[in-house]
Amino acid sequence: MSTSRPSTANATTANATTTTATAPEAQEDREAQQAPPTSVSVLGLGLMGQALAAALVGAGHTTTVWNRSPDKAADLVTEGATLAATARDAVVASDVVIVCVTEYDAVRALVEPLADALRGRLLVNLTSGSSAQARAFAAWATKHGVDYLDGAIMAIPPVIGTPHAFVLYAGQRAAYEAAEPALRALATAGTTHLGTDHGLSSL
Repeated sequence: MSTSRPSTANATTANATTTTATAPEAQEDREAQQAPPTSVSVLGLGLMGQALAAALVGAGHTTTVWNRSPDKAADLVTEGATLAATARDAVVASDVVIVCVTEYDAVRALVEPLADALRGRLLVNLTSGSSAQARAFAAWATKHGVDYLDGAIMAIPPVIGTPHAFVLYAGQRAAYEAAEPALRALATAGTTHLGTDHGLSSL
């Protein structure tokens, strides 16, 4: 879920796992950078969505983008992203699908008709909302066989992809770990898994 909360927030919990600049995590960063690139699709190219996609492209991940107004993808395509003709095309192009739109109603309107295409993939929702909305949407994802992470962006678009960005995630630990190399591209020193309760990221 996208928000402009300060990047110095103290939103970690006792069971949170955070990527920081300390020595052990620096080694993990190097290992993540050496991992095979992840294919990622970004649905929604507002200012934040564009920043997310640009960070993924810059980190070498195969990136597909989609937006209702395709002109917003022009710069990203120049940088190396692929523009999908439809949201469904974007979903089937990648193993990880990030959605960043205006609100949860927009997420549901966009994603729910694509349940069959999302099955077996990881959906990462970085759209602003409440804990109740996150848990309800997680229940929908589980019902349809979709791995799901709910997230909160604690940064403004210009700092995405830098050590000054923080992004909090909640959901299945295994899903988080599988996507972590790509997720770290969005917040190189502030990628945090809070726990399995999908509502934690919006607290």
